[in-house]
Amino acid sequence: MRVRGRIFGCFVLGSALGSAAATGASAFELPDVRAIFQRPLVDGTRPTAGKISPDDAWVAYFWNEEGYSRPLNLFVASTRGGAPRRLTAFTSRLPESFKPLEWPLASPGVFVDFSPDSRKILCGYDGDLYVAAVDGSGLERLTRTSASESEASWAPHGKSILFTSGGALYKVSYPGPGLAQLTAPEGKVSHTSPRWSPDGTKISFIAQEGEDEHDFLVPYYLDEWVKTKSQKRGYTKNRIGILAAEGGTPTWIDTGDETIWWLNEVVWSRDGRRILVDYVSKDTRSRTLVVADATTPAPTSRVEPNGALPPSPPEKKKEPTVKAWRVYHETDQQWIYTNDGFVTDTTSTDFSRDGSRLLFTSEKCGFNQVYSVDVLGGKPRRVTRGNGAVDWAGWSGDSQSIVTLAYDEDSARRSLYLTPASGG
Repeated sequence: MRVRGRIFGCFVLGSALGSAAATGASAFELPDVRAIFQRPLVDGTRPTAGKISPDDAWVAYFWNEEGYSRPLNLFVASTRGGAPRRLTAFTSRLPESFKPLEWPLASPGVFVDFSPDSRKILCGYDGDLYVAAVDGSGLERLTRTSASESEASWAPHGKSILFTSGGALYKVSYPGPGLAQLTAPEGKVSHTSPRWSPDGTKISFIAQEGEDEHDFLVPYYLDEWVKTKSQKRGYTKNRIGILAAEGGTPTWIDTGDETIWWLNEVVWSRDGRRILVDYVSKDTRSRTLVVADATTPAPTSRVEPNGALPPSPPEKKKEPTVKAWRVYHETDQQWIYTNDGFVTDTTSTDFSRDGSRLLFTSEKCGFNQVYSVDVLGGKPRRVTRGNGAVDWAGWSGDSQSIVTLAYDEDSARRSLYLTPASGG
């Protein structure tokens, strides 16, 4: 389908005529639409993907010094002050990778993750992975593929890197060599959101499968003609898997519900023994928190106990599962699920330091407030009060208090609060 972009064309033509009349020019040239999109932004560009190092000594971020949306470069600055140090030298306003080129140009998709010792920075740019030394001594490119590598993170011991590519999970040793594909999803399933357990022995991930997908047309006003591009939209089934860091057969969490359609969060306990899953029903009218023991199957022996070789091909076995128990459940007919997150993208869930209690936020009282509940279930205890709402909440280091970012009556003013875990 092609439709003339008359409105946009008239706007550009009118601007050009006004400019020609003001300067007394007898002729004018229509500006190229692509050139317009490549000019510096009027308000410049802000630093993005910022992160503080584990030792609190450095801040890393991506930025364009001239106000363009591309290229972005990685900078690091000391938290004690001083001039930032540029660690990359991307110069092209086109993607610096083998990925297919599309118009309009997609965001570089940058992210940053410090190594546990704060000496290296793992980052992503245009779907490829890089490692930069904080002191500026070197930049290593880890991947150069036609697929997009993303969601990368250092292992807690700092000796390997976990990432997704082409819908599967991979792990690469650092400093290499050694690349291992951990999962191989089939059909329309893709594996995403990998998270290391705090002790680095296990990995959680989400298996997603689209359902009831349909074409969603998106117009692009970028040429003489309006072009449309089709994107898939629909519901997504979610399953949470637990995998040993070395790979193998995953264990799937059985929440008791047939399908998870809207998934809020998956959170590890600090000792890596349990996983919290926060999800919402398909009609977005009920919310459930469940907890499961983070178990993984024992490695499969290549030889049978009697010494015989295993059958070839191996017999298909039932998927290992672990049963989760319900900790909290609530319903509300007024909830609305947004693309950014459940209700208002302000839900927070977390384990206490000793793993005995859970923190979560809820709008059950009319405002988003903090509650805590025993990890085995029971009646929740309300922790925060007031006529405002909590944007974010987390346990203090000793789990005796809860830190919140919230507003009280004036929604334009946020403040940090420290509240006793017993309530205040």
